[in-house]
Amino acid sequence: MTISASYCLLHRVRLPDRFPVQPRPDMAVHPPLVVGTRNDEVLLCGCEHDGPHLWPDGDEALPEALGQDADGGDS
Repeated sequence: MTISASYCLLHRVRLPDRFPVQPRPDMAVHPPLVVGTRNDEVLLCGCEHDGPHLWPDGDEALPEALGQDADGGDS
């Protein structure tokens, strides 16, 4: 079974606030989190925006699908 991954429409990649940037041997980013699921698809987001998470087709990801309540906490 193949699972496809999509990014939230509101996900933004943030560039550093200032330069020079400290060099690192590995990636210095926050990994995206799974914020929604449907059929064989997962929705990823960095969770750095206000408002709901949106699938690429514009549908809102429902927090109940991941066992969370509306404010992001565990239900």
